[in-house]
Amino acid sequence: MRSEKDYEALAAWAESDEALQLGPDTKIDRGSTEGRARVRAMLEEAAGGRAGLERALGGRPPLDPSARPGEHSPARKVRLPKDMNDALAARARAEGRRVSDVIRAALAEYLSNQKAS
Repeated sequence: MRSEKDYEALAAWAESDEALQLGPDTKIDRGSTEGRARVRAMLEEAAGGRAGLERALGGRPPLDPSARPGEHSPARKVRLPKDMNDALAARARAEGRRVSDVIRAALAEYLSNQKAS
């Protein structure tokens, strides 16, 4: 767990052009691939993991846990009749789920029950 002093030091470094000294044998060059990976690892730790960092950065975590950082889940749009949309919203509320979660579960069940053509 990092202290408030650690976060202040990281903030000061982030606003400078200096390399960050983490310990007696650790030096990060922000311009290198390794440096960026180490900085991202520190940010993920501070945010409580990859999903927490994605939320903090304003993005959504991917639906696929094996997705690479920055890889987005495909999105589909569908138009629904009002009565179906209302029933969907009511079902999601009743189950304490998001509408998108109900749709994904229903689609997964439908696809698993259909025979390949």
